[in-house]
Amino acid sequence: MTIDRRGNNAMTRLRLCHIAPLVCRGGGIAVRRYMKTMLAGEEALPISVIKQRGRYRYRIFDGAHRARAARRIGRRTIQATIIADET
Repeated sequence: MTIDRRGNNAMTRLRLCHIAPLVCRGGGIAVRRYMKTMLAGEEALPISVIKQRGRYRYRIFDGAHRARAARRIGRRTIQATIIADET
């Protein structure tokens, strides 16, 4: 896990293919809003992920709609904060 000088979890850019997909229920409006924001060149808040073992290196704790929006517009990476390490 990456920790900054103050002891906080540091932000990093992760490849979306390394993050386990999460089902977003009833979030079509939120996903479209994030897509519009990202296409306008603005960066959305970073997602929070947990590092894990297995097929996917990370799973989403917070930010499923942002991750889905990034995937839909064809982005390969997303800003993320690793909040726990279960490896």
